[in-house]
Amino acid sequence: MEFKVPGTKAENYSKLKNQLSYYISSGKIPFIAETQWNDADCQVSCSGTGFKAKIECLDENIKIELDLNFALKMMKGQIEEQIQRMIEKIFR
Repeated sequence: MEFKVPGTKAENYSKLKNQLSYYISSGKIPFIAETQWNDADCQVSCSGTGFKAKIECLDENIKIELDLNFALKMMKGQIEEQIQRMIEKIFR
């Protein structure tokens, strides 16, 4: 999935890191069990029960690779919609 967003790679990564960290620490995204930040490459990897995700911040773009287990694949469309709403909320 790719999302067009305003801003440079560094600006987008900073926004994502601040907001995603807040959402995780406040319990708004409880299904994320592990998060690994790669500041040098402006990337984050997240995982939880049944999924892995890699988010890469680029100039004017956010790229997300999502790997779902068999059970979650049936809900792929709904999961992608939730991700899109979260990206829109962070970068509006």
